Amino acid sequence: MSLIISWDVVILNFLVFPTIFNTTNCIRFHKMGHMEINTMIGCRVDCDFCPQTLLMDKYSSLANIENISYGNPSFMSFADFKTCLDKIPKEMEVSFGGYSEAFLNPECAKMIVYTHNSGHPVEVYSTLVGMTFEDIKQIEHIPFNIFLIHLPDEPMYAKIAVNKNYIAVLKELLSSNIKNIQAMTMGPLHSKIKEVLDTDVEVDKMISRAGNLENVKPEFKKKLGPLSCNMVSKKSLEDELNHNVLLPNGDVALCCMDYGLQNILGNLLKSDYESLFHNEQYEKIRKKMKAQDSDLICRNCDEAISENELDERRKIVKDYSGDKLASSLIQLYQNLLGRFPDKKGFDYFYDKLTNNELTIQDIEDSIKKSFEHGSTRRPKIYLKNPEIS
Repeated sequence: MSLIISWDVVILNFLVFPTIFNTTNCIRFHKMGHMEINTMIGCRVDCDFCPQTLLMDKYSSLANIENISYGNPSFMSFADFKTCLDKIPKEMEVSFGGYSEAFLNPECAKMIVYTHNSGHPVEVYSTLVGMTFEDIKQIEHIPFNIFLIHLPDEPMYAKIAVNKNYIAVLKELLSSNIKNIQAMTMGPLHSKIKEVLDTDVEVDKMISRAGNLENVKPEFKKKLGPLSCNMVSKKSLEDELNHNVLLPNGDVALCCMDYGLQNILGNLLKSDYESLFHNEQYEKIRKKMKAQDSDLICRNCDEAISENELDERRKIVKDYSGDKLASSLIQLYQNLLGRFPDKKGFDYFYDKLTNNELTIQDIEDSIKKSFEHGSTRRPKIYLKNPEIS
C-alpha cells in the first residue's frame, strides 16, 4: 500500500471522522480492514442458507485433507491462529464467524480472549451451538463491538437443536456482563425461544451467497462493468478488497461470500499481511472486478456496487469540503445506516436542508422510519424473567 494519500481521503477524515482526524490517522483510516476468523470446517449446524457441502468439498481439496464431514471437522489450532493474528494490523476489526459456527472449535473462547488482549476490536456472530458456560466466563469482560446471535427458527432453516442445554446457554449468555448482544433469525422465531425472550426479532431475508447457494437465486441480473465492494467502501470510501476470511490452514479467502474458495489471496502462516494485497492472485481479482465482464463471484453479489457509484460518493466529499450541513448529513447516514449517502439521497436531503424545508432532526426521524434503518438495526434481546433465569 502506497503512503501517498489523496486529498479526497484527507477531506473524508475531516468531514466524517473529525474526532480522529490528524496526519497520523489519515494513513490508518485509509487502510481500514476486517478479518473474519473461520475456526473450523465441517459445521454441523448446516443451515439451509449456508452452502456447507460446497465449502467442505473445496476446502478438502485446497488443504489436501480427506474425509472432512459434519462428524469429522477440521479445526484451526490455537498455535496457528496466534501466528496468523499476530500478523494482522492491530487497528483491524476481527470477527468470529466466517463460514462456520466458531464455537464448534473448543478453543474459540481462548482465541477471542487473545484477540482482545492483542488490541483488536472484536465481533462475534454465532448460533451458540458448541458454546459452554465456561466460554461465557472467559469472554464476558470483553467490550464487543457487536455480539450477534443467530437464533433458531421454527421452520429449522438453521438446524439448531433447541434443547435444555441450548436454552441454558442462551439464558446464561443474556444474564452475563456481555454488552451489545443483538439477534437475527432467518425464519419466524422457534416457539421455545419465544418463551424465554422478551424481544421480537424480525425475519431476515436469504441471499444467494454470491450465487453459491443453489436454492436461492440472485434478485438481479449479473452485474456488468467495473465494480467496487460496498462491504468495504460503504463507510470509508476505500476501493479495497480487505474484508477477508481466515481459514483453519492459514489461507485467506476473498470474502464471506466466497464459500467456493475461488479467490484465495495468500496464506498468513507463510507470509505477512501486506503480501495478501501485493501478489499475482490479488491483481487478477482486481482486473476481473474492473473489467466489463468476467468470471468473478462479485458479479452475483449483493454487496457489489458500480465503480461509478463509489466515485459519486467521493465527489460529494470533494465538492462539499468544509460545508457543515453536508458534514452533518454524511454523519447522519453513517450513524443510522452504517454507510455513506448515495448521490440521489444526498442531493434530495441537502436541497431540503439548504432551503430550510427540513432540519437535521427531521431527516433523522425520516431515516429512522425507513425500511433500511429497520433492516440494519438488529434488536438487542432480553430475557422475559431475568430474575429467575
